[in-house]
Amino acid sequence: MADALAELGPTLWVRTETLHAVGLWSDSGQEVEPAMMAALEDAPRRHARAVVRGGAPVGALSVERPRTQLLSSERTGC
Repeated sequence: MADALAELGPTLWVRTETLHAVGLWSDSGQEVEPAMMAALEDAPRRHARAVVRGGAPVGALSVERPRTQLLSSERTGC
């Protein structure tokens, strides 16, 4: 599982005025700049979803994988 997560490079973002990366799988030591949700969603090599609580956005979750590739596969049943 760790290898699969490392391949996807998931990032957990918390929203203040912008989104700040607070959790990275496979820490590369690279600093992650704050971002706006639109920038996460527009990146061609990233899947991003907003995290909403009570109708208000509180953060996001993203994985590094071209949007042309599905996040699940028939082989794994995920």
